[in-house]
Order: sequence, then structure tokens, then C-alpha cells
Amino acid sequence: MTIRRSAYERSVELLEINRALIAAGRMAEVELVQAQASLKSQELAVVTAENSLEEARLALLQLLTLDKSTALETVAEARADVRPPALAEALELAFASRPDFLQARLSLEAAERSLFLAKNNALWDLSADFGMTRSVTGTTWSDSVSQSDLYRTSDAAWYGALRLGIPSTT
Repeated sequence: MTIRRSAYERSVELLEINRALIAAGRMAEVELVQAQASLKSQELAVVTAENSLEEARLALLQLLTLDKSTALETVAEARADVRPPALAEALELAFASRPDFLQARLSLEAAERSLFLAKNNALWDLSADFGMTRSVTGTTWSDSVSQSDLYRTSDAAWYGALRLGIPSTT
């Protein structure tokens, strides 16, 4: 808007200068037509710029869901010293923002877990199983077993087993 208005003002000044030159007899009156056409062209450019500005203002207000009578005011942009991040920090930020890189990292971690499980399944397995069983006869617990009988181990059957599992190498 500022550029268009200043161009319009220069055209007005040029038209006034041309009129003064024509009045002084230093310029032909035919040259005035060119200055008037330039003035009208600049006038049209100012109106077009004002319309474009109003359209942009209304579009912004609609985007912000504000009332269309809300006045907007431009302010000078605040200057802040922004320094670019260090290379390591920039790379970390870039990789953290890339979904394909994150997916590849997750796939790598899953493959590492699978490798660990495969290596673990290839190890020999030595298991021990021990236990005791006891059978009691009678209609109720108190009929057949006294409290002293509970701790007697001579009536118990003991068992134990060792199992060795060797995975096949094929």
C-alpha cells in the first residue's frame, strides 16, 4: 500500500509539473495526456492494492474466527537473536521428526530382541523338578490324620527329576 500510494503521489506531482510546463510554453499539451493516463493507472493500482489488503484482512479474520469489523494493526517485528542449533542437536531434532527413521529404529530394536531370543533358545536347558505326595484315607481329614501325623514323612512319596534339553543344531 505504501509503495502504491507513493507512486500515485509522484504521478500527481508529475501532472502538476507538466501543467506548469505547458502553461509556461515549454511543453506541448499533448504530453499532458500521458501524465493523466499514468495518474489514472496509479489510481487504479492504489484501489486494487486496497482491495487486496481488505480481502487478506477478511480472510485472516475468518481463519481466526473473529468478527469482520475487528481492526487489525501491524506492528514491527520483534528482533531476537536466534542462533542455529549445533550440528549434533540439529541432527537429533531432524531424526526425531522423521517417521521413516523412527520406524526403522523400532524395526532394528525388534530385530535385536528376536536375535536375543534366538540365541537364548539355542542354549542348553537344565531343569530340576522335586516334590512330595501323601495319601490320606478316611471320611474327613480329622478322622484319618491326627496333628502329629501331619509332620511325619515316612508315609510320603518323594520324587525328583532332572531334565536336560539340548536344541538341535540343524
